[in-house]
Amino acid sequence: SIGYCPQHDILFDLYTIKEQLEFYAAARGFGTQREEIAEEMLRLVNLQASKNLLCRSLSGGMKRRLSLACAFVGETKIVLLDEVGPR
Repeated sequence: SIGYCPQHDILFDLYTIKEQLEFYAAARGFGTQREEIAEEMLRLVNLQASKNLLCRSLSGGMKRRLSLACAFVGETKIVLLDEVGPR
């Protein structure tokens, strides 16, 4: 029930946005619902039109939105954000 969104991207470069979300859904035990969960997360972070792009080709902002969506996959109740502010 806890998600984690690190400051540095930990996305798989050769996965598409949708595949990345499906992987996280399966890893969190939602394998049979992975496609539905991925579609819902895509909608929530407004990445539906880009779902077939490889993660390595995403802009920094798109990677942040995808990382956040990955943290919320499943029945997440708490999300830890690892962000360091300016020094």
